[in-house]
Amino acid sequence: RNQHPVLLDYAIFLVRHSETGDPLCLATVSRDIREQKQTEAVLRQQAQIIEQVHDSVVAIDLEGRIISWNKAAQRLFGYRPLDILGEPVSILHPPHSEAVLQDDIFTPVHENGFHEVEIPLCRQSGEVFTAHLSLSLLRDSEGKVIGTIGCTKDISDRKKAEAERQKFVSLIENSSDFISLADLAGNVFYLNTAGQQLVGLSEERIFRTKITDFCPPEQAAEMTTILEKTQCQGAWRGEFSLEHFLTRHAIAVDFNVFMIYDPETEKPLCFATVTRDITERKAAAQQIEQKAADLAKTLSELQQTQSHLIQSEKMSSLGQLVAGVAHEINNPVNFIHGNLVHTQTYADQLIEMIRAYQTHYPQPVEDIEELAEDLDLEFLIADFPKLLASMRMGTNRIREIVASLRNFSRLDEADCKTVNLHEGIENTLMILQGRLKDKPEHPAIEVVKSYGEIPSVECYPGQLNQVFMNILVNAIDALEEREKGRTRQEAQENPSQIKITTQLRENHTVEIRFQDNALGMPEAVREHIFDPFFTTKDVGKGTGLGMSISYKIITERHNGTITCRSQAGQGSEFIIEIPVLQTP
Repeated sequence: RNQHPVLLDYAIFLVRHSETGDPLCLATVSRDIREQKQTEAVLRQQAQIIEQVHDSVVAIDLEGRIISWNKAAQRLFGYRPLDILGEPVSILHPPHSEAVLQDDIFTPVHENGFHEVEIPLCRQSGEVFTAHLSLSLLRDSEGKVIGTIGCTKDISDRKKAEAERQKFVSLIENSSDFISLADLAGNVFYLNTAGQQLVGLSEERIFRTKITDFCPPEQAAEMTTILEKTQCQGAWRGEFSLEHFLTRHAIAVDFNVFMIYDPETEKPLCFATVTRDITERKAAAQQIEQKAADLAKTLSELQQTQSHLIQSEKMSSLGQLVAGVAHEINNPVNFIHGNLVHTQTYADQLIEMIRAYQTHYPQPVEDIEELAEDLDLEFLIADFPKLLASMRMGTNRIREIVASLRNFSRLDEADCKTVNLHEGIENTLMILQGRLKDKPEHPAIEVVKSYGEIPSVECYPGQLNQVFMNILVNAIDALEEREKGRTRQEAQENPSQIKITTQLRENHTVEIRFQDNALGMPEAVREHIFDPFFTTKDVGKGTGLGMSISYKIITERHNGTITCRSQAGQGSEFIIEIPVLQTP
């Protein structure tokens, strides 16, 4: 009518008579396809662009049939264009999802013109995946809605990543450890709940906090050094202290800081810290250490006590043995010594009788004269008194030794008594006389005594004599060791010497010094000289208990002190100081 051409879908066919089959006329059927052609033109133009898009783009008509399918859609869903074009869009959705299509897709997009949704879709293989779908209305050149176009992205990996991230975030938030993140300048931008509770920091203050604020001010410089080391080494771990923001008390922690890197550029992104409160653990460890130390001390004391008891029992048994032997020796010696007095008298009387005979009968008979010559009578008369005198000296010496043994053992004086310390020292020297005298391998050890005027002292005599014995035996051992490397002449020019000095101090104590000129001892040995079981002697020659027992006897039994002064090459000196009177 208006002279404009009309594009038709035109069909012509021959009409025949129904009975005879003769042709009757020509018939035509035509359909206006201008709108369809316009739509196809628009789609062709859009298809050229859509084919270049990396995301899946699918267009559907108003009847819900797929009319456009790009290569990305083929890659995503698996369908070729020939297989999918003209098919209902429901083929891309899991079974029984018609309600979802209408409610979540078509209705919202037609109402709003645009709609985004995350829904499950289905590939040709039957695999269901999660997709992000962006929908908009498809219009022709005149703006008329002719369908819907959708852009689809497979977000399965993202969803999995989000799920994993959520698990990770949940794990961090529910962790009992202090976990924080800070930028490379040390500014904190994340702190989990446990961390906030540990240091008393509110969530509002997190972004105004630096890592160095977590520790006491005096340790801020150390924290800065740790962060510098972490940037260089990648990680640092060790024990450290944090500070509570409210109470300001220190918190002992196992501090673990490390770098987080960009996975692509490998450049550092931030600091991460995982910190655990070890206050209770350290307190428990200290308690365990203290208990272990107490047990070790108790065990050591038990061992010492056991050793001291054994040693005391040995000394007691030795004292009983010495006292018994001394008693057994003392009886016959006293018998001999007592009879020597009468023997001397009888001898004097016999000699006097012989002299009388010689005076009154100067010319004896020949037999008597011959017997006198055979016996050398004059020699007998002159030597016999000397012989008796030497025997008396011998028995006196035996009696003195027996008395020294009995005095040293002091079995009858186990309680605290007032005694003369000089007697105890002399008794000890008497017993050690065999080691002090001159021997083929070395000259005698000289004992120089410098006794002061001291009063009698309240003490345990037997125990104190044991101390004197231990010190003197050690001095003799040291001097004998010194003599091994010297000639006889060197020993005579610089003889071995033990000097014993006693004096009364102004604080009513008595001081006894034992000094030798042996080789001395180094500081490392001197520091342990009173330790139980410490000895420098060869195996089998010392138990390491002598000086330990001596120390206990002086300090615990006598409320005194015992010290050792010694330097290598300059001899040793032991100084004992005990009160004159023992206080209860």
